[in-house]
Amino acid sequence: MKKNIIFDFGNVLVQWHPERVYAEHFGSEALAAHFLEHVFTADWRSRIDAGERQDLCLEQLKAEHPGYDEAFDLYRDRWADMLTGEVPGMRALLADLREASELEIFGLTNWSMETFPQSRQMFPILGQIDRYVVSGAEGLVKPDPRLFQRLLDRYGLSAEECIFVDDNPANVRAASGMGMEAMRFTSADDLRQRLNLYRTLTPDEIEQLERQHNDCYNWLRVRVAPTADLSQISHNRFKHDITLGHNVKINYSHLCDCTVSDNCEVDNCRHIENMHLRRDCRLLNVGEVSFNPQGVQLAVMNENGSRPVSPFEGMTVADAFLMARFRDRAQLQTRLAAFDPARTGVIGEGTTIRNATAVIDGMIGPGCEIGHGVIAERFALGENVHLEAGLRLNDSVVGDNSTLARGEVGNALIFPAHEQHHNNSFLIAALVQGQSNVAAGATLGSNHNGRTADGEFSAGRGFWPGLCVSLKHNCRFASYTLLAKGDYPAELNITLPFALVNNNVSKNRLEVMPAYWWLYNMYALNRNRTKFAARDRRSLRRQHIEFSPFAPDSAEEIILGRELLHLWTTRAYQEQKQSAPNSQFTVLAYGMERGHRPTVILKPADGYRAYEEMLIYYAMSELENSKFDISAFSGEGRERRWFNLGGQLIAGADMDRLLDDIERGVLNSWDDVHRRLDDLWAAYPEQRARHAYGVLCHLAQKKALDDADWQHFRTRYAQIQQLVRDRIAASHQKDADNEFRQTTFLNTAEMKAVLGE
Repeated sequence: MKKNIIFDFGNVLVQWHPERVYAEHFGSEALAAHFLEHVFTADWRSRIDAGERQDLCLEQLKAEHPGYDEAFDLYRDRWADMLTGEVPGMRALLADLREASELEIFGLTNWSMETFPQSRQMFPILGQIDRYVVSGAEGLVKPDPRLFQRLLDRYGLSAEECIFVDDNPANVRAASGMGMEAMRFTSADDLRQRLNLYRTLTPDEIEQLERQHNDCYNWLRVRVAPTADLSQISHNRFKHDITLGHNVKINYSHLCDCTVSDNCEVDNCRHIENMHLRRDCRLLNVGEVSFNPQGVQLAVMNENGSRPVSPFEGMTVADAFLMARFRDRAQLQTRLAAFDPARTGVIGEGTTIRNATAVIDGMIGPGCEIGHGVIAERFALGENVHLEAGLRLNDSVVGDNSTLARGEVGNALIFPAHEQHHNNSFLIAALVQGQSNVAAGATLGSNHNGRTADGEFSAGRGFWPGLCVSLKHNCRFASYTLLAKGDYPAELNITLPFALVNNNVSKNRLEVMPAYWWLYNMYALNRNRTKFAARDRRSLRRQHIEFSPFAPDSAEEIILGRELLHLWTTRAYQEQKQSAPNSQFTVLAYGMERGHRPTVILKPADGYRAYEEMLIYYAMSELENSKFDISAFSGEGRERRWFNLGGQLIAGADMDRLLDDIERGVLNSWDDVHRRLDDLWAAYPEQRARHAYGVLCHLAQKKALDDADWQHFRTRYAQIQQLVRDRIAASHQKDADNEFRQTTFLNTAEMKAVLGE
């Protein structure tokens, strides 16, 4: 029989997020992860937690890693900022433990004694546990079994009579190895369920609920938090198993097999079944919200269901991509299918659903909003996703920070930061790899041009179809493709990144202008470097995202684009020099459109030069102030394959190992996969720097760069930086100089007041 419960403190009782301070310092979450994984490592932080003096450790680190002095000092100077508040729900859970359980409460934490007393004063929840062991006072850190034994010996506990709760898997495994019942902490809601911290209603409470016009088939199947207040629950019908947390408000609704967590509000919802509402959710005036207890499969990317995704709570777009993309690897798919799928729908913490028509078979992440008239069926949403204004959504996964409205989206796998909120937009059977924008009237994925309905559509990062664009399956687009308004009559395979594509009906040809963004839309391109990160409102940030347009994946596309331009230009010259030796020749591309009409490359020489400038800009931006030892880099073996895994860029060799390790059972759960992706994210900044070096070697056609090469690239980089500044100003000035922009305003002062400077 369990008599005792032992809590870790960091990220169980108090939120500890040093990565947020370092992301602010470095300007990049990936650089912060690299710093904490490879520079200021867990081993060093454990030494401080084990009692070594913080200032001495930091001085040693500064000596070992020159250039990081300010970052190391942050660990001391901004310690309090790294503690971001109590873990939601844990204060109430501790109160419920004391109210409804005979378990004695203890604490076991890795924490430096230089900061623990101050932290205990900052957070009263830590003061609620007065029997604890702190690693800094013992000279030991978890998962060392000796630290666990110190706690057991000090308070006369038996391991077999203890429950241990920690967010760190290694610590959970260590406690289990000592004979404790060990639980990995994910949230207060989950822990409350696992500890069975709910009780049945008392006769007085049943009478109270009935007096408040509530009806239930069997009140014995309604369970509540030990200190629940039922005064805000009225005019409802409950059926089967109902669990209610603290401070819930439920009115005029019908619930069946549901858990409603703390601080939730449900009002005028006609049917909610088999759902778990996480903390702070609001469901107001909603039709049906339900989830199939047999599980759900989403038919993404293809309408025939051959790329099924089984959603689960905490699923990222990367997880969905692994399930949907690699269908040729039977063993991989068998292993992924064995990972636990969901049998209950989840509405993530802080989500609001208001005036929606139907939300069926959905897995909804934290901080989402689903609004007026939305009909969504068989879907999964990441974090901070907005569905609005009559959207129809089915069989789709929508990544973090995305907005869909006023259109229809079906069978789609959409990576983070996707915007599709204009009237009559249509997106079917698509893989859209994020940072994308679908304009009004766009019809993407018409199936009526073939004899099958099983077409697919794939677009790289930064995809932007303009007004009233019509595309048919099957199509593929390189990163940052911009499509001019038009009805494109045939399948497309646009292999030039950052290009403008135009259907020239009058000349009956397809036109492609490479590097259009760089040449003519620099203001928008530069804005894209910052706006997606600035709009990131996520709190958990489980999905890692590369926001910059200039990254290894797009750089490799540019390198391929230069090779294609060279090939096509050479071919055009050889074919046309005899017939028109003194005139400009037309460069034709091949393989970009199905059919017999020509594909003409516009301004190929400008595009070729621009691609070189873009590569230098990418590489030198990465290397000019790099903290990595560039002298150890080599131009040989540059990684040319990069996978966009839900927004996280992964080198081809790492992707191969990830898939192989899932197949071989090295990775046995989605938690294992997520930890691997975390590790790869921490390694990414150095990989990116190595790739940038390889790009410069490719341009110089050398295996290593000498001083003359560096001087050349620094000179070119300075020139390109000025070019970027000039083009940003010029493209922005075009709006300012447009006299028609001023026609609706009384004067310049009013225009500036409305639009800004």
